Amino acid sequence: MPIEVACQVCGKRRLYTPSMAKKRRFCSRRCMGKVFNKRLTLRCRGCGKHYVVKRNRKLISHYCSVKCKSRYQTKFSMRGYISEQTVRIPRAVWKHAYLAGLIDGEGSIYGRYGKKNNFLGQVKVANTYKPMMNWLTKNFGGKIIVGLHKRRIYHKPVYNWTVWRHRDALAILGVTYPYLINKKRAACITMKELRKRISTAGERPRDEARAKKSEKPKVGSKPRIARKP
Repeated sequence: MPIEVACQVCGKRRLYTPSMAKKRRFCSRRCMGKVFNKRLTLRCRGCGKHYVVKRNRKLISHYCSVKCKSRYQTKFSMRGYISEQTVRIPRAVWKHAYLAGLIDGEGSIYGRYGKKNNFLGQVKVANTYKPMMNWLTKNFGGKIIVGLHKRRIYHKPVYNWTVWRHRDALAILGVTYPYLINKKRAACITMKELRKRISTAGERPRDEARAKKSEKPKVGSKPRIARKP
């Protein structure tokens, strides 16, 4: 015997078989979309304007547009990596050892070369337990990036505690190096390269370097001689 079920959005009633009546909540896809496709209003990190996104992009979306994202991220160019130290180093030695254990078990240390032979050293710890990530930022500084790599609905979001600037990464590795076991060799190689980059790069802005480079004459070029009238 068919059972009458009311839609949760518009209130329309329809007849379904007893097996389907338990599953049906909406009368159409339009009503179902009104519930599941709700929009949220977020604030842009770059310009501060409010913009609307889908509910499933709440933890991923940070900027209102691609242009705003590129403008904001140009402040953190490769020259920004060789800046003053921003991380905090606590006095308690047990905190250094605890961070070293997290890096050995849940983290990674790596260095890579980008464009124009730029080197980027990074220290990273990934975990789903947010209070532990907040403890790291409170004691050491750094930044938490949320990564939503969900394969199933019940999977939790992954929180990545990251330190990527040259002086910051060197300070963290210098404190945790005596307590590292598995990643000691990677830390040694990264620290050696970071020290080399900091000592040779200096604090000269990129514009001055480009201006000096343009003043140098090209190899094999001859000076122009004015022709006689």
